[in-house]
Amino acid sequence: MMANARQNVQTTFDELNHCKQHLQDALNTVEKDQNRQKIQRSLDAVNNAINVTQDTISTYTES
Repeated sequence: MMANARQNVQTTFDELNHCKQHLQDALNTVEKDQNRQKIQRSLDAVNNAINVTQDTISTYTES
């Protein structure tokens, strides 16, 4: 059965949190400062996406 819109948003939220964990793991193992900065920018973008997605979930209204 196909997921509805809210379920898809929830799945996105869950997957973004997995991405966040992987990026945090990468920060813990990266050696070069230049790469650390790039990973941190990616992590910042994912954190922003998590916040926006959480807001979508919190304010989602069913018809």
